[in-house]
Amino acid sequence: MAQIKVGDPVRVVDRDPKAADVKSALYFSHYRGLTGKVFKIYGSGDTAEVAIEVDIESLPEDVVVRHLAARDQMREKLPAEAKKACAPGTEHEFNIRYIILVAPADVTRRTLPPVADTASIAPAAPTNGRGRKAA
Repeated sequence: MAQIKVGDPVRVVDRDPKAADVKSALYFSHYRGLTGKVFKIYGSGDTAEVAIEVDIESLPEDVVVRHLAARDQMREKLPAEAKKACAPGTEHEFNIRYIILVAPADVTRRTLPPVADTASIAPAAPTNGRGRKAA
């Protein structure tokens, strides 16, 4: 396994949980295929544990709904001034993280698609709404 480091994009492996996983509590079947980035690495060697900040988009829909409901509940408890400062779309938007702890062997590094250089892309010609160039 390639050495992973904080900030690396990763995916949790898809495998069946084993008896040792129950004891360590580092792998559950609902972790399968989740993606995210390495938040922190605890320990080293055989006792290492990797904290992953999970991409909300990779969670099952019912978990996303609960996650967003919990976030909204927490936001509602903030004082009025803090609510305004942490409103959606602001610089300090209030978000909560979904972090899991797994063994390093249960994580694979994933490659992200390259980011397109938008400065070198010519703007599209204006159209008349029917796919034809505007006069």
